[in-house]
Amino acid sequence: MVVPLGGRTGVFGAITLLYADSGRSYAPEDVSFVEDVARRAALALENAETYREQSGRLADVRRVADATQRAILAPVPPRLGAISLAGRYVSATAEALIGGDLYEVVPRDGGVRLLVGDVRGKGLTAIRIATIVLGEFRAAAADLADLGEVARQMDRRLRPYLSEEDFATAVLADIGDDGSYSVVSCGHPAPQLFTGGAGGELSVVHSLPLGLGAAPSPTDGWLNAGDRLLLYTDGVNEARDSGGHFVDLSWLVTPLAAGDLHYALDEMLERLHQFAGRQLVDDVAMLVVEYRP
Repeated sequence: MVVPLGGRTGVFGAITLLYADSGRSYAPEDVSFVEDVARRAALALENAETYREQSGRLADVRRVADATQRAILAPVPPRLGAISLAGRYVSATAEALIGGDLYEVVPRDGGVRLLVGDVRGKGLTAIRIATIVLGEFRAAAADLADLGEVARQMDRRLRPYLSEEDFATAVLADIGDDGSYSVVSCGHPAPQLFTGGAGGELSVVHSLPLGLGAAPSPTDGWLNAGDRLLLYTDGVNEARDSGGHFVDLSWLVTPLAAGDLHYALDEMLERLHQFAGRQLVDDVAMLVVEYRP
């Protein structure tokens, strides 16, 4: 008895049944039973083929996304001059490796410049604007001495690429090999400063976001050996639990007060997931630096 394997796209095979020395023969009711088996088998085979094709396409997408992430958000070097560094990025979108949050590290004579930012919106538009913000920062950070002017130039050059509703918040930091630092905020959460094993929010003067007329005034200070700065996006401080309660930021950042930088960031992210769930509502970008002359 030969029964066709028929799927959504037509017949693509057959089930063949034989009997030999048993002495039995097929009856009409056997035909309907085998036809039902064939229909189920055809559906299973088609689903398996579809899954294989989709898995292959998803693997291709992941490879492209991984390459894109490495191009846009380059790995953070472990040390530049007198500064040790670590960074993390977590996308809130399932299967996405990149989004509207961003960070960058630019070495310069006598120190290092840092950027953490957050582009308004989601999806490809946010990623496009994020790449422009990063490019403008890389250019301005290398050419301009004043950190406030870096932000103002980024604001001017970013505007032609934005719609009326687009903007990006950002915090920029300049840390010298002598321990001096300068920080500007363009509508962005202030960094956390850790000194002597205790942490707290750095007092900064906030200006408008990039693209909306950012003109920040720098906040200056000095770091002692072992002091740390954490720059982060609002996916950290605005995280909520299932009841809608905001996270306690002082509890969340406690692991960063001491210990290895990478381990401390991982511990902080684990606390964030414990509080807000494994799937975050907003993207998270973080840079932490330690002054180690």
